[in-house]
Amino acid sequence: MGSNYQQILEDNLEEYGKGNRHLRFLESMYSDSTHFIYELLQNAEDARATKIYFELHNDNLHIKHDGRPFNEKDVRGICGIADGTKSNDLTSIGRFGIGFKSVYAYTTSPEIHSSDEHFKISQYIRPFSVKPIHFEEGISTLFIIPFDKLDIDPKIAFEKIAWRLANLGTTTLLFLKYLQEISYSIPSNKASASYTKKLNKSKLGRKVQVSGHNANEPFNEKWLIFDRPVQTSDPKIVLSVEIAFKLERDEKTNEDYIQKTSKSPLVVYFPTEKETNMGFLIQGPYRTTPARDNISQDDDWNSKLIIETAILLVDSLFKLKDMNLLTMGALSTLPIRQVDFYQDNMFSPVAVAVKNALIDHPLIPTFENCFVEGKNAKIARTAALRKLLNIHQAQSLFKEKQPIYWLSSDISENKNTDLYNFFTDNLKIKVVDNDDFVREIDKDFMDQQSDDWVILLYRFLSDIPDLWKRTPRDSFKRLFLKPIIRLSDNSNVAPYEYYNENAPLAFIGSSISPSFPMVKQIIQKDPDAYNFLKEIGLRELGEREEIASIIANNYRPNKQPESKELHLEHMSKFIKWFVDTKDLSPFKGAPLIFYEESNKSFMNQDKFYLGVCRT
Repeated sequence: MGSNYQQILEDNLEEYGKGNRHLRFLESMYSDSTHFIYELLQNAEDARATKIYFELHNDNLHIKHDGRPFNEKDVRGICGIADGTKSNDLTSIGRFGIGFKSVYAYTTSPEIHSSDEHFKISQYIRPFSVKPIHFEEGISTLFIIPFDKLDIDPKIAFEKIAWRLANLGTTTLLFLKYLQEISYSIPSNKASASYTKKLNKSKLGRKVQVSGHNANEPFNEKWLIFDRPVQTSDPKIVLSVEIAFKLERDEKTNEDYIQKTSKSPLVVYFPTEKETNMGFLIQGPYRTTPARDNISQDDDWNSKLIIETAILLVDSLFKLKDMNLLTMGALSTLPIRQVDFYQDNMFSPVAVAVKNALIDHPLIPTFENCFVEGKNAKIARTAALRKLLNIHQAQSLFKEKQPIYWLSSDISENKNTDLYNFFTDNLKIKVVDNDDFVREIDKDFMDQQSDDWVILLYRFLSDIPDLWKRTPRDSFKRLFLKPIIRLSDNSNVAPYEYYNENAPLAFIGSSISPSFPMVKQIIQKDPDAYNFLKEIGLRELGEREEIASIIANNYRPNKQPESKELHLEHMSKFIKWFVDTKDLSPFKGAPLIFYEESNKSFMNQDKFYLGVCRT
């Protein structure tokens, strides 16, 4: 037996008055006059319907679903203008009593048929019994919205509602708990669409697939959803906040990856007009404006949900990491643009939580295929630099307490500008270029490196001539002051004396003289390394060059051999040269003869013949 509609009518007249002029605002309280479609979807979800079907005709709209049938409370709710039967029920989607009134933008007498309830509503609040309509098995409720509003052409009503139905989108089903299928048809033009949801739960999250067709075009979307329980003032009621990442399939690897959404309206079961500026969707039981187009920033409950969402997002990053989905592309979906998340922005707590998590926790993909905290990361300007320095070498070079990881090659100033700026400006991750690398090189660092790495260093440097090729403006490069030359005794020296390119501190060649600074033979044997050493100007040591070097380093003003034995070794080499070549030019002006009695003085080369004869 149906409700007592006459009694409900009388009660409403007493509550709201006999006139209806003061209720006409309900027709235009939504900026989108087709918003009632969402209100009908909400009613179906709250009634635990699994499927809903819209059928649009030229002069009316039929809506059917298989949810719980109407009872008297529902009748009073839909005929009222308060919050209906759900005014204080945060577990229900919305204020159906208010929201349903948006149908009056197109009709004056909507009908509802559900179980024993068969009635129409006139003048917003007045129910009247109508002839029962019986419908197919499996359907519990039917709404009929006739386009009988005098100031709206039925053709316009048809067009607007047809557009809304065609643009419901896949996200309409995404966060609903019970509805699994939404479909519509327009018999007059044979248009139709169907959205079907499939759910796959796991310990880490749940994957939702929404597929179907729209205008005969098939579609298939996949989303990854995480949720977090939120306690209400009623211990018996626990709600949830949710976030949803859109998944795409890589055709080459056949693996899923996270794709940034083009739009990200805040979802309160259905999309609102409040943009979050995220690259994913946020959903929660927020308190909205009556038109459900926005939420209050000063509402304590809403503020609580945002904090819970911030916690959920950080927790989700760890889950994405475990699922091999935490890529640079995934990080680019996060709240990273400072201009969008200024201090007073209601979603700024989410941005702050993400920033702190990325600084302190290993959540950023690295070049080494692992994850690092922002505080222990650096960005290499070039791929070659990333390959040259491993995590421990970078730690040693920059004098850090922890190993330093290079960020993934997927991040660069040109490839992902927003994320790059977030890393460098917000997380203060340093960008290292080739000049920075050369600036940091010192003896302690070079002493720790193997011969093989020194060869790699020379190959690296050979590809960057700007670091060592002299120009008229820059006759002496900083690199020439760095101890990059590995000698035979495993020491490391600069290529030249301080700002004196005519005084090399090492030579290439095969000399085995212990007093001569030769580049280590195993390094010289590598063709690339040898060519680089020649490119920077190191000379190959012949006998004349060796003698000239010995004289330059031992027999000049304020310079002399370290010992008598070393001096005798030099003299033997000099005499042999003279006997073989009769050439004294290398000794010109050099004091060579040692006086026993002074133990300090030398005669110049003019007296050399005496020394030779006496020897």
